[in-house]
Amino acid sequence: MKIGLWVLAAVLIVELPGQTQSASSPDPLNVLTSGFENQTSDVQQKILRHVGLLQSEESIPFLASVALTESFGQEVRREALKAFLALRSPERFRPVLRPLSSTLLELTSIIDAFLEIDDRQLVAPFVQAAVQPEIDERIQRKMILAVLSLWSERESSHENFELWRKTKASEILAEVAKNSTGARQSRALLVLGRIHDEASTKALIRFLDSDDHAIVASAIKGLARGGEKGAPALGRFLQKSKSPELRRFAVEALGRIGGAASVRALESYRSRAEPSEKGLVSEMLARLKKKNR
Repeated sequence: MKIGLWVLAAVLIVELPGQTQSASSPDPLNVLTSGFENQTSDVQQKILRHVGLLQSEESIPFLASVALTESFGQEVRREALKAFLALRSPERFRPVLRPLSSTLLELTSIIDAFLEIDDRQLVAPFVQAAVQPEIDERIQRKMILAVLSLWSERESSHENFELWRKTKASEILAEVAKNSTGARQSRALLVLGRIHDEASTKALIRFLDSDDHAIVASAIKGLARGGEKGAPALGRFLQKSKSPELRRFAVEALGRIGGAASVRALESYRSRAEPSEKGLVSEMLARLKKKNR
């Protein structure tokens, strides 16, 4: 579709004041941004200006993704930042004026601006941008730390952390988890559980030996989201842990992980389980055996 027709199509379906968009109406943001990466620089800049005119905060992930992706080039990324200022409540987005004031757009300045805006919709663009080709490791680390600052497990989110699987990002995150404390460390462990690769699983297993109850709980929760490779470690943890609560977390994690390794771990522990735990262990085993039929 030519840009003139493309933009006209989007403009025609933007809601007018007092009107509501029907469920069958195409989303103007999707119409404008579909195939964006395949357009010329001039066309991309025009699209970004029209995205700003939509004044929809639903465009935040798209605009941030463009601004953080160096392959789009300086002028296109600059238009993406300008579009933030066209959104409703422009005062909220004033931090983007700092990178815009510089002759050369710097990723570090854009990251700092987005952190100041503090919008959870910025997490997904950071996740994606952290694994763009040939990214500087220092910038990559800064993006990962930005994710840990903005992300919250309690929110329903659509971040695809599996993009970090078998990448330098996974290794950096494991290192951050090792060298951090408190909320950052806990979030790092939870995110590691969403990557599902060897580096993240090994990192989570190491934290099962921590003396910090909260950190062990986060590591177990992270392993629960991973594959079967974490099951044997959780089985060993069950045999030695003195915490009834953490043992319960581990039993539930094995029930979630599933597979033969989880069944073996639970069967091995069942004979040693406290009377108050046997019911849960039996429940998880029954569930897994039913699933494996």
